Amino acid sequence: MLWALGVPSTFDNARNLGGDARGTLKPISLNGTIAAYYLIALDSFMMVGFVVIAGMIFLQRLEDPMGVFVPTVLVLTGMLYTAPM
Repeated sequence: MLWALGVPSTFDNARNLGGDARGTLKPISLNGTIAAYYLIALDSFMMVGFVVIAGMIFLQRLEDPMGVFVPTVLVLTGMLYTAPM
């Protein structure tokens, strides 16, 4: 939930590219909005991957204390490695 709240601000930050990034994207006719969509899509797929794996572990090991701890750490790690936080 917290990760999703950070998506709009990350999109705005990614859309406002610096001079070097603009210069790199200009020859291939891309602008900052497309780069921002790309960043959000990659972060979303990565976060979904972390959550799906954590959910599978959680459902398989529900009675084990480590079966609750490890999925929690996976989801928090996914939030750490993606931009919208």
